[in-house]
Amino acid sequence: MEFFTHVNTPKRNFEISYDTPMLVIGSCFAQDIGQRLEEGLFDVVVNPAGVVYNPMSMEQTLYRFFDCNFVKKEDLIVHDGMYHSWDFHTSLSSVDPDKAVEKINKAIVEANEMIKRVKVVILTFGSTRYYKLKNEGRIVANCHKMPSQRFELIDGTIDEISAPMMRVAARFRDINKDVKVIVTVSPVRYKAYGYHESQLMKSKLLLICDKLESMFPDNVIYFPSYEIMMDELRDYRYYEPDMIHPSKLAVKYIFNRFGECFFSDQTRSLLKKAEQLTKRVGHRFIGDNEAEAAHFKAETQKLAQQLINECAPMERSITKLMK
Repeated sequence: MEFFTHVNTPKRNFEISYDTPMLVIGSCFAQDIGQRLEEGLFDVVVNPAGVVYNPMSMEQTLYRFFDCNFVKKEDLIVHDGMYHSWDFHTSLSSVDPDKAVEKINKAIVEANEMIKRVKVVILTFGSTRYYKLKNEGRIVANCHKMPSQRFELIDGTIDEISAPMMRVAARFRDINKDVKVIVTVSPVRYKAYGYHESQLMKSKLLLICDKLESMFPDNVIYFPSYEIMMDELRDYRYYEPDMIHPSKLAVKYIFNRFGECFFSDQTRSLLKKAEQLTKRVGHRFIGDNEAEAAHFKAETQKLAQQLINECAPMERSITKLMK
């Protein structure tokens, strides 16, 4: 008798290693998985524009990255003394328009440079609903807490939402015919919309993923994050206190399942060492024992060099971490 419903995640016919440049775009769950990749010192860029929840906004964001379409000061909007872009998260906003433009365009350059050499793209879809400006009709990725009267909320159909992702998958394939696009559906439900409505949205997103995989069988791969959370991690201990977002333990579990699909034994071994280094670099001493702190720092530098010697492609991420 089985007391556990196991979601099948077969080993794939390609592997993600430390010489695999990756781009992660999507919802807050994409941010969680991307953070695990960053902590594992993979060559990865995660949500350079901030979290993006729906495929319509995702296409708009990615095409700006594809074409290196920079933001100008006149593109910004002002709200509560802050300069924002409709296409970028508030973390890239500023009270100074020049600083906002600088931060946003730096993110565009980083994403564009990664796209030129990317081998794996991870797209995590959260919602089929998207916002348009009522007066202009343009899609916005971030409303920046402006009055809701300015926006029209639209729940996209399967055909409407799948079309932009078809274009995105084709564009990535044109850049690199061997690129792998891993698509997944965020397990975070939308309580504000209602649980039934949220389930309908997730169902449409699952159908879109299936459609993408069918249309691009050599490039698009579906990973069942949503099913793992719903079927294997049903207990509320795997949720944050809001009972909506996956806990750190759940994210770790799903990431480990991701690794089973795409990482070799050697990569998983290196990952453990990389996570140890990241943890050491983040350690902060309490007290003023300078000798102990100096010894710890020296051992950390030693571990970093050992990892570079063992895995040369990790040097880029280690150098960034040690700054």
